Amino acid sequence: MSGCSAAWRRACATPFAPGGALSLDSVQTELRPLVATLNDHMERVQNQIAAQRRLVANAAHQLHIPLALIATQASVAAREADPARRDEALQSLRTSTRLMTRLASQLLTLSRAEPGSRRPGSDRIDFAAAVRQVLEYHAEEALGRGLDLGLEADEQPIFVEGDGTMLREMVVNIVDNALRYTPPGGTATVRTTREGDEAMLQIEDSGPGIPEGERDHVFERFYRIVGTPADGRGLGLWIVREVVNGAGGNVSLRDATTGGLLLTVRIPAVGP
Repeated sequence: MSGCSAAWRRACATPFAPGGALSLDSVQTELRPLVATLNDHMERVQNQIAAQRRLVANAAHQLHIPLALIATQASVAAREADPARRDEALQSLRTSTRLMTRLASQLLTLSRAEPGSRRPGSDRIDFAAAVRQVLEYHAEEALGRGLDLGLEADEQPIFVEGDGTMLREMVVNIVDNALRYTPPGGTATVRTTREGDEAMLQIEDSGPGIPEGERDHVFERFYRIVGTPADGRGLGLWIVREVVNGAGGNVSLRDATTGGLLLTVRIPAVGP
């Protein structure tokens, strides 16, 4: 005969509530904290499983077309006898590979930003230095597109706490988004400063901007405004919002004085 008490046997016989959780209504009072803890744990596990399923489905959908395009471009380059046309095909292949690498990075960030997969970060980061590093990385790309990419930043460090990798990816997506939609000959200016207890990041571009009626929607995953470039996947601003929210901050959009878009991120700063 089992050594379990009558209270434990009643708990084992307790019906499940909707969603797989154990019902608290029919268990002994002294067992309710334990049952509540088990319910919380099961909910976290279910959220993680659901997040991974969404990631697999999203990755399969998003990667199918770029991979098919790369395969086609590689075949064209292999068959091309004319050196000039072969170089053109290889350049297209390099461009597609770069976009594929960026998409893979975004999908990885998406998996980490999903509510069911999120892990609290406690890194102490010099936010201003991280922004400078991202701009240095994108400088050649901006030059190749004929864009003036500038930085206006405080000389002093601006420290924030959070997941360092995710915060850097947030900045990458902000800069990448501005460069992607600003036409050749345009400008994109990044500003970082500390205002009271907040670290502020702004980027102002001379692109087409975002209509006011679309500004809430562009933060939705995979949402794309009709007529935007085909290489956009609708993940950049979603990632920005998720990372900023996870850091306890906020992000906003408004018209820029340059006629384009002004994006502003504010997150809590730490230290003096």
